Amino acid sequence: MNEKAREDIINAVGSVIESANRYPFLFVGSGLSKRYLGTPSWEPLLRELSEKTIGPQEYMRLSARARTAERRGETDSALPYLAQLMEDPINDCIVTDEAFSSFRAAHNSELLAGISPMRMFIADMLAAANIVNPTDRELRELVRAGKDRVSGVITTNYDRLCETIFPDFTPYVGQDGLIFRDPSYSREIYEIHGSVNDPDSLVITESDYREFDRKSKYLAAKMLTVFMEYPIIFLGYSISDQNVRKILGEVCQCVGPRRLDDLRGRIVFVQYGATEEGPISTYTESFDGHSLSMVSVTTDDFTPIFEAIGNSKKLYNTRFIREIRSDIYNLASHIDPSREIVLAGVDNALASLPDTKKAILGIGIVGEEFGMPITAQDLYEDVVLDNKHFQPRLIVDAYLEILLKQNSGGLPIYKYLSAYNGIIGERTQQAVDRQTCVDSFRNQSIRQTLSGQRNRFAGRLSVEGLIEAVGYEKAYKHMSILDDSEIDWQALRMYLTGLLDADAEKADAAKSILFDPEFRRMVRVYDLLRYRSIYLDK
Repeated sequence: MNEKAREDIINAVGSVIESANRYPFLFVGSGLSKRYLGTPSWEPLLRELSEKTIGPQEYMRLSARARTAERRGETDSALPYLAQLMEDPINDCIVTDEAFSSFRAAHNSELLAGISPMRMFIADMLAAANIVNPTDRELRELVRAGKDRVSGVITTNYDRLCETIFPDFTPYVGQDGLIFRDPSYSREIYEIHGSVNDPDSLVITESDYREFDRKSKYLAAKMLTVFMEYPIIFLGYSISDQNVRKILGEVCQCVGPRRLDDLRGRIVFVQYGATEEGPISTYTESFDGHSLSMVSVTTDDFTPIFEAIGNSKKLYNTRFIREIRSDIYNLASHIDPSREIVLAGVDNALASLPDTKKAILGIGIVGEEFGMPITAQDLYEDVVLDNKHFQPRLIVDAYLEILLKQNSGGLPIYKYLSAYNGIIGERTQQAVDRQTCVDSFRNQSIRQTLSGQRNRFAGRLSVEGLIEAVGYEKAYKHMSILDDSEIDWQALRMYLTGLLDADAEKADAAKSILFDPEFRRMVRVYDLLRYRSIYLDK
């Protein structure tokens, strides 16, 4: 390949990726498996299968019958019909011929489960294939791009090529594997025609394709997200491939004529070969009456394609995108603080934002300043400043029981309980039963001196009065002598907020006053006076 052709390919593929501002999905066909694994395409696969089982003469007879049926319009495609004709005689051969005794012994449980022997035999044939030249530069460029520049893979292949090249991607096998799950559309492989890992999933016979076509609209609806949001690069297919044409036809129908233009310039179709007119052109094809334009790349060297992907600008870490999407999908129904990513305050934070403002999603590492598991200090600060936007269900379900066990003096609980609907834990219920008034937070030492202290500050038994009597910085140490009716929770909150703000100005470190037992006591008092009645009235 000359340098100009190489640069043209890199620029064309890179432009498609850049304009979409997304890493691409690769749509991988049998041509890539033939290229890297040396495995046969569909018809050679059926021929090789027959040579190992029913013999070449029987294959020729059945193949002629299938072609005749196609000419007469009795079937839409000869190859699926041929596979259908082959399955019963091959199954009989495998289960009766002595030559397959070792195969039967190795697959005894699958045979007893009713899985087709032919499908298991095909799976074994393809599973045995290994990368032909793992040090090939073209393949190395694809592996490099797949580490963090490929969003996902769609394939009609049965083999393990994609799982080998992209070992960190999660495979979804068959249509059902995608239709009945919530994909994250990041670092995933959609093996829509089945996989050698599940021989029963292989789409190979005419009846298989009929079932596949019956569900194709559901698959196309799932694929629509990929086609509308990501650049798509077809590799290892012919533009006349019936599988590709069916999928693109279904997608075009789902998109509709109004939004078909959104797909233009987003699809790259790579065809193997060489051309004197240059490797890049625009190809327009009609699918069920819908015209779809694609960028066509004709080349016998895929290296510049993979270089363009691998050298695309860094947008995001695809592993992180997969994790965060998975957690967001599960957030509404499941909370698990042991997961790698803990989401806190999504509902509350978004609800509190003005409609005209944008949200910022912050990421941190567990054990460092951000992203840490929620602590008692966090609860004390949040109750006063209302700045953490914690999800009440997260606090009550996942943290209160643990933190109450670790903090014998108690915790502020009513802020979160007042916005929670559900069954609370045993320790939380005990705290509710115990924390009923200000006296609940007094220890023996405070009660012993309570009468004398109240006499000392007679006439100043209020938040403002004690601040005036002993000074701003020390008043909280005496406020536990006040009774419920003597504390204005709004004045108390304003005072506690001022203490936290003043403490924050003294040092860049974590607010030290959050560890002061007397400060914590008054935060619990404020929490009780502000939120307990709301909780009880629910």
